[in-house]
Amino acid sequence: METSNISNNWKKIQTKTTPSREEFIQKLQNPLHTQTEKLKEIIYQNRHTQFGKKYQFNTITNYAEYASRVPIHQYADLAPYIQQIAAGKTQILYHETTVAFETTGGSTQGAKLIPYTATGLAAFQQAILPWIADLLHQKPEIKLGRTYWAISPVTRQSNHTPSGMSIGLISDAAYFGQELEDSILNLLAVPPEVARIGDIQEWRYLTALYLLATEDLSFISVWSPTFLLPIIHEIQVNYEHLINDIATGKRTSFLPPLPQRAEVLKQATVNGVINTQKIWTKLALISCWTDAAAKAFINQLQDLFPHVLIQGKGLLATEGVVSIPLMGCNAPVLAINSSFYEFLDVNEQPRLCHQLITGEIYRVVITTHSGLYRYYLGDKVLVKGWFHTTPLLEFVGRGGIVSDLCGEKLTEEFVLSCLGKQHGFAMLVPQIQPHPHYVLFLDADKYDATSAINQGLQLDLALTANPQYQYARKLGQLGQLETVRVKNPLDTYINYALSRGQRLGDIKPPSLNLNSDGNLRFSTQD
Repeated sequence: METSNISNNWKKIQTKTTPSREEFIQKLQNPLHTQTEKLKEIIYQNRHTQFGKKYQFNTITNYAEYASRVPIHQYADLAPYIQQIAAGKTQILYHETTVAFETTGGSTQGAKLIPYTATGLAAFQQAILPWIADLLHQKPEIKLGRTYWAISPVTRQSNHTPSGMSIGLISDAAYFGQELEDSILNLLAVPPEVARIGDIQEWRYLTALYLLATEDLSFISVWSPTFLLPIIHEIQVNYEHLINDIATGKRTSFLPPLPQRAEVLKQATVNGVINTQKIWTKLALISCWTDAAAKAFINQLQDLFPHVLIQGKGLLATEGVVSIPLMGCNAPVLAINSSFYEFLDVNEQPRLCHQLITGEIYRVVITTHSGLYRYYLGDKVLVKGWFHTTPLLEFVGRGGIVSDLCGEKLTEEFVLSCLGKQHGFAMLVPQIQPHPHYVLFLDADKYDATSAINQGLQLDLALTANPQYQYARKLGQLGQLETVRVKNPLDTYINYALSRGQRLGDIKPPSLNLNSDGNLRFSTQD
């Protein structure tokens, strides 16, 4: 793409997004008012729906009445309503027409169907656009090249509900709104068609091919670092093949022969090690998760891209946006005008955003324009401080993931803190046979036999900070923690999670995996 076309597309994006950043920052100064108006808007718009009539939305005038009348919902509570919508019924959870459905899944259950309305998509934009505007304002180098976005599931085939409604948006660009859709598409380094390739290995190879062919790549946005790392591994393993395909243009009709680019790539290795700075001289920023279990992979990613700023994403779920990062803040800020938020404290009491306490951990409950009312997301956040009068929130893990073999009740958050600065993949899994104990799986490429044993001993000692774990170990109820070095654990876990209905872009290996179905099988090194 010509430099002028790149510049024009970025200019349009910046012109469109800048007002949204200014409006967002203004709303951060009065979060209670912003949130109160958001709740009133959602309730009023949906007062004549089946759900609204059940809970008498037409008589709710404030948050206290909403909280007392509408219970907190798990997905199973809303599933019957969503099934009616999928079957083609209207005025069930919301008054609008359904734009599409999206699927999501956690590490402990299968895929869930999440509906989107036009206003619900606009709510995503009210969070995403201020973030983009802030990036362009604070990191203008991004505007020098093209982008790689991974938002929706890759390798997804066309799918519909029984009534014919689409499962999955036509394009990731739809998350940005119609005014920006063309500009976003024009800046993509990897054609959207690649994401719809059903074979994961073929998708990964072609993604690597297009990324290598893009000399002006300036910005990468993915969910988990574990999404990007296998693509880089693909480049490392098949570098010569990829260069040859770039030179000849034979692998795909969308990519013409680029012999000059191929020559540049040949020179981008030093002693057999690929130099990403020589490959992508304009790459300025990588956006991905950096909190909770993702922390273990950030050093690895930074080592691969020492010249690139890695910005942690906020908490973005398929159901809605909770927080977005702003340059200069020590944690993402609540997406104040996207949805309505409640936060459950340690006593299960809901608090509003202005009532949170710095240093405390809360679980997120969200009410959206797409029919999720007091919906328990299952995500836990730590209040890191404040921007104006709105909380800065660090994602610290999922609620509800608790292992309890002998009364020890280990949480993912606690296990993650005990692991410390592990190198790459590390997962603790409870085992019943031949006696109750825990197994720590470590990447054999990152740990030799000695360092793996030491890591296991350190973790076992750290876990004794939990008095129940210490007591169970002392009494012999829990056996010695076992450490196992495994081959390609990340690929193995990704394939396992895909088989359970998770989206590829959503997959983030947990530090604590209950593995309740018993289908996760690692290949051991020794």
